[in-house]
Order: sequence, then C-alpha cells, then structure tokens
Amino acid sequence: MEELKPVLARLKGEAEFDTIVLGGIASRYQLERAKALAGHVGARVYAPLWGVDPENHLLNLVREGFKFIISRAATMGLGPRHVGRVFDEDLAREVIALSRKYGFNPAFEGGEAETLVLSAPHYRRGICVRGKVASLPGEVYELVVYDMRLCGEARVELEPP
Repeated sequence: MEELKPVLARLKGEAEFDTIVLGGIASRYQLERAKALAGHVGARVYAPLWGVDPENHLLNLVREGFKFIISRAATMGLGPRHVGRVFDEDLAREVIALSRKYGFNPAFEGGEAETLVLSAPHYRRGICVRGKVASLPGEVYELVVYDMRLCGEARVELEPP
C-alpha cells in the first residue's frame, strides 16, 4: 500500500479522477485497502461487482465473451491441467464443482488462483501466449510465459509436459 500511495498521487496530478474502480466481489481486505488508498488521494471506491454470487459471476464472464485462463493455481482441487486452459462453460462448471468439493472461492477471491484475461468484449485485439506449466513447491502450478503479444484471435500454446 505504501508503494501505491505516491503512484496514485502522481496519477491524480496527471489525470484528474475522483473514483477508483475495484473488481473484487467479496474480499473485505481488498475493499478496505482500496478505500484507504482512495482516501489518500481524495477519491471514492466504486465496486460494481461487490456481493455478486461467485459461481454466477464465473459463468457470466464466459457467457459475455471474456476469454481468460488460470495463470497460477494454488489450492487443493486445481492442478496443472487447469493452468493455461481458456475458460469455456465446461471448465467454469468444473471449477465450480471443485470449489464446492474443496471449499475454495470459484472466483478465486482468496488467492486460490490468478487469472489472465486474453480477450474481452471491449478489447480490440486478443492476447496470444506461448509457455509451459511449471510445478512449484506446495502443489502450486503456474504458467511460465515465453512469449506474449497482441494478436487477432486470443490463444494459448502450451509446451507439452
């Protein structure tokens, strides 16, 4: 937080703004930190997704045309086969079922996984990624990126395990 304060202050001086948008849906920790940072620069926090059902949120992202992948999985139930796969409705439903079984938030609000958005309805171009899935201590799996670039249609090319 201390590192972000001068950055936000500089941005506030360069581009007048009065609101910081938070994408969180349930993390009180994130909300309180965002409010503290916003207060530091005299802004407010807008959290349009706050309180939405995480299962419906995950399915809605897929249905609305967002293309995203898990770039790091760090919870029981998610493994190397989930990392780097572009979400579709089947994968979303699989993650929801795993979240119910293992007790993690299907929107990954608790840091159970990190995601990377490759394409969205408001993107003009997609992001193409080439890499491999690496296994880290503690049953953590992450995408090691060799190349990432803008392209026409978003895609992921993974090196075989």
